[in-house]
Amino acid sequence: MIRVGCATNTALRTRAFLVRAARVKTAKRLLCLIGLVFSFAPSLIANEFIAPPNVENEITADTFQAWQSLAEQKRSDLVLAANQQPTYLNRLIQQNAAYLLRHATNPINWYAWGPEPLQYAKQSNKLIFLSIGYSTCHWCHVMEQESFSNIKIGRLLAHGYVAIKVDRELSPVVDSYYKDLLAALTGQAGWPINAILTPDGQPLFVSAYLDFQQLSQLLRNTRQAWQQNRQIMQTRAEQMLLLANKKPVAQASDWQPSLINSAIAELKPRLDDKYGGLQGQQKFPTEAALLFQLKYLQIEPDQELADKVQTQLDNMLGFGLYDAIDGGFHRYSTDAKWHVPHYEKMAYNQGLMLQVYSLAYRVFGKPEYLALVDDLVGFIDSDFYLEGSGFASAIDAVYQSVEGGYYLWERSTLETLKRQSPETAEELFDVIPVGQKFQLYFKSPFTAQNQVLRTTLKHKRKAQIQANQKKPFIDTKIVVAWNGYIIQGLIDAYRITGNPRALAMATNAAQSIARNQFSAAQQILSRSEMLTAKTSLQNLATPATLIDYAALANAYLSLYELAPQQNKHSMQLAEQLAQILVRFFADQTGLYNTADQRFSSAILASSVSHLTDGETFNGNAELLILLHRLVQIQGSGSRWLNGYEQLKNSLQGHFSQAKGYAFGLAYALLVDLHKATPIKYFANGHGQAQTLIDHQLAHRPEHQQANCAGATVGEVHLRVKLAPGWHINSNQPQHAHLKATQVSLLPTTVQTVKQAKTKLQVTYPKPVLVQTEFEELPLSLFEGEFTLAIKRDSLIHTQTQTQKLSFEVQACNDQVCLFPEQLVFPVNPLPVCKQH
Repeated sequence: MIRVGCATNTALRTRAFLVRAARVKTAKRLLCLIGLVFSFAPSLIANEFIAPPNVENEITADTFQAWQSLAEQKRSDLVLAANQQPTYLNRLIQQNAAYLLRHATNPINWYAWGPEPLQYAKQSNKLIFLSIGYSTCHWCHVMEQESFSNIKIGRLLAHGYVAIKVDRELSPVVDSYYKDLLAALTGQAGWPINAILTPDGQPLFVSAYLDFQQLSQLLRNTRQAWQQNRQIMQTRAEQMLLLANKKPVAQASDWQPSLINSAIAELKPRLDDKYGGLQGQQKFPTEAALLFQLKYLQIEPDQELADKVQTQLDNMLGFGLYDAIDGGFHRYSTDAKWHVPHYEKMAYNQGLMLQVYSLAYRVFGKPEYLALVDDLVGFIDSDFYLEGSGFASAIDAVYQSVEGGYYLWERSTLETLKRQSPETAEELFDVIPVGQKFQLYFKSPFTAQNQVLRTTLKHKRKAQIQANQKKPFIDTKIVVAWNGYIIQGLIDAYRITGNPRALAMATNAAQSIARNQFSAAQQILSRSEMLTAKTSLQNLATPATLIDYAALANAYLSLYELAPQQNKHSMQLAEQLAQILVRFFADQTGLYNTADQRFSSAILASSVSHLTDGETFNGNAELLILLHRLVQIQGSGSRWLNGYEQLKNSLQGHFSQAKGYAFGLAYALLVDLHKATPIKYFANGHGQAQTLIDHQLAHRPEHQQANCAGATVGEVHLRVKLAPGWHINSNQPQHAHLKATQVSLLPTTVQTVKQAKTKLQVTYPKPVLVQTEFEELPLSLFEGEFTLAIKRDSLIHTQTQTQKLSFEVQACNDQVCLFPEQLVFPVNPLPVCKQH
């Protein structure tokens, strides 16, 4: 073992490193020479470092000294147990990711994922031990403390294995491959994931968490079996490989639009009527499923579904999943009632939940959903936002060695709260015992009384931190896909709240990622590392995946849609990312691969993106939304039309098999089927229109009094933007031959065409009058940006029928008038409040 410290007789400490050199006559001279070098080296760190077993066969003393220097630089990032003697140091010290650095002081000869250890395993004919986790994973930390910090495991791995550590957030393709294999073998998957592979990378064994005894036995038995029964083991590996590389088979003839309705019908019985969410002993937010249901409710009212969705939304907000003190959503609930969460907070949850509750506010009109969106924006700003970089990836669940320790309260604190509100305490908040402390949640976090209590607890927590405690560990790596979700969520929040901070953060993060992690010249996007002048296709450590490209491109499109003339560069970036996807991710099946073909590894023979969702959207679904939006923006002449049609047809062919769990795909196909994007385009992309409840109206008291009993006071706005040089006729053109701009209701099953047209109350903007040489009367036009206001009470006639607004226009410029167009917008006539 290599051991380097600050003792004067350091020559003796290098003896293990030169054990092989002792066989030659010059060994003593080498020992003295190296001893002199090390004796003059300054003390780099208080702990003495030694190398894990077997490292001395692979590196030089100079290399190990370089590791020591890195350890000094990264001291604050290392896990150094006070009572651990000696302290080990392995090559993971060369990494920057928090999860990998956590294992840099393990007594294991770890490699980071990459071609070097794979090649070494093949050349040395050693089995591969693959361990996958992430920085805020509780059971990953448990396994690290029980097994990976134990020298006995280090010795077992040193004899016969090449040990590779994978950060799943940096290498999602690797993670997805083994996660899917684990799920196929056991019916479920979770982290950490541990796998044993043949020297050429074929899987022999895969499991989740293993305790020390299980892991020790597995390593011994597998090594012995490989030595004694290699042919049998090789056959097993080939069978595992077939299972891992199984691809979906399309049945294009099965597609029909009614499958969307059947997906909703099949989903409803699986939803928990009492507590909301998919039935189970643990509850995940399943944001893709929620977005699918909410978008469906925008188009087709369904009171049963509306009740189920609101039950989930209300319970996630009002119980333990949402941190009502600091803000932010925890990753999932450990129980079916949403009471006690698993306390880590992930960036993707925050971004997707912003999208969910923004859409929920549009559908249901509940003021508490609007308040939640504003509160969540503030939390992202304070805890996740890194100006000039983007958004951090996660906040750890473990605090001072206790899972959830930061979020749990002493009994004395609860007594203080009760004294503040002795008469109403039980109505305002509740507690659940967790160990010796208590999980606190507010039944209605955003009421005036609870805001006072929340402020009290915020001050108390802040005082504790200032006194002698730190906040939970924050993993500051910038994961592109998750940043895409947050950017999109902030834009959705800005649309309904008008909060300028939301837009400022979204814009800064989008610009920062374009500057730091994307190279248009080299056509590469880094998933989590900053690019440098030396970065190339050959040395990019964290190549972005399908979901990274698609989610980021969708975020850029949303920025473009806010201000097309000012944000043209955002459209350019979206198209550049889409072009890379089409060139380097397309598969012969018609779907798209998870991995960039330029970085594909032989160990992952198949990386076609599965159609079901993980914790985030399925990559092919996200791409379909992107291509759909590009075609809608650019019109029938869009260069993306063929690729869009091909992907849509392929996904439609797979949907009948996957619809029970492919909620992201269901959402994408629903949006495509009904052209149900928030913004619709006309005039070949030169005009756009959207319906929204204006953010200023949203804060008016009369709007916030919307309820199930009567009409909502306020207006629905139809916002229209036309590019310079384009116009449409006003609603009262002064020439009979011109097509008037008209907003009307499409008839429903309970209306006639005449009733629909006469019921709507619309306020049109003042037209622009343009005198021409060839007409006696001036032209009456709308141009630029303007708003048409529709009285909401004129929309109300039934709670079981969505209104559909028809917007009829004819767009012209100085050279041509296009054919008249009709845009259709579904508008919920009244907040579909939960019926009790």
